[in-house]
Amino acid sequence: MGVCVLVLLAGCATPDVRTGPIEGDVIAVVSYSPHEVVLVDRVTLSVIKRVRLRSMGTDPLAIAERRVFVTAQCGGVGADSDDAVAVVDLARGGAVTYIKLPTVNPGFVEAASPDTLLVSHGVWVDDAFPVTEVDLARGTATASEAIPNAQGDLVVVGGSVWTAGVEDAGIDVPGGLPGGGNVDGGASAVTVRGTPLDRGRPRVVPWGGEPPLLARDGRSVDSLLAVTGTGRSAEVARVSVPGCECVATVIVDGLASGLSQVVAAGDMLVMRDSSGADVADPGGPLIVLDRATLGELRRIEVGGFVSHLSALGDLVYAVTWDSGELIEIDPASGEVLRRTRIDGLEGKMLQLATLGDRATSSP
Repeated sequence: MGVCVLVLLAGCATPDVRTGPIEGDVIAVVSYSPHEVVLVDRVTLSVIKRVRLRSMGTDPLAIAERRVFVTAQCGGVGADSDDAVAVVDLARGGAVTYIKLPTVNPGFVEAASPDTLLVSHGVWVDDAFPVTEVDLARGTATASEAIPNAQGDLVVVGGSVWTAGVEDAGIDVPGGLPGGGNVDGGASAVTVRGTPLDRGRPRVVPWGGEPPLLARDGRSVDSLLAVTGTGRSAEVARVSVPGCECVATVIVDGLASGLSQVVAAGDMLVMRDSSGADVADPGGPLIVLDRATLGELRRIEVGGFVSHLSALGDLVYAVTWDSGELIEIDPASGEVLRRTRIDGLEGKMLQLATLGDRATSSP
């Protein structure tokens, strides 16, 4: 009976009528067609408001201190590319504003502080991927920097923005490139690179094989996680920020598609086994690791093709490609606590972010 009520609320909520502040814990589900942010009350799992975006948004980010959600407005391909970030302000009833960027095709957004964003772009400019700094308080782009190996998510840990990719031989890396290449040589190498927010000397970690997927290591400010490998097996490594070295690794076998996302929920890490390529990829169960030891605790079958995860406190929320469902999961017990279908999101490319009160927000 409870599930039916939730589905009714999600399917029949009237969009774009609320103008007062939106309080409490909120989940933002980003849909690519139509381009919108669906704001959902975390307590009731009912739709609060549907906010239309001017173009395709990606990589939603919650900033609890400012009570906003941010997305990179990448737009489309070529002439359809966009050049902004969208800021959905809960204090203003979900009103959306756009901050113009100096470069097109923003793809990933990270918070350097509650007032400062770092935005990476999916274009190659001057032999590097540009990263734009955005002042949220002023609503302006304040700086742009070329980082040679920013080929995915940016992760800010320990006063540096960490990226993964290929260091080109033409980039002057302190101490030379791993493997002997340097600014004068012809070699290049895959690395994890920490670029200080104060523009100090970067730190470089040699990395064999392909560039890893980077993620925050739960509540730790001294390390980050790096995931390498696709298909049936992947390696999860903990990288020490002070020492710039791998301090622990674990191999995760028996994957359906490969690990493509890691989120921290309390004392656990929850990983998504899915390539994220399209709605035809069912992926596999969610994989739960102990945050301290990296030991595997359990795998959770949630049903549906999970396309994205976000954590709030000790719980994890998932959205599905095929059914447009929002699912609440307890990784400690392995139970699916609640699920509800959001009308109009079936078969869509979906991502989400979660925002709670400062006392309950995930790090």
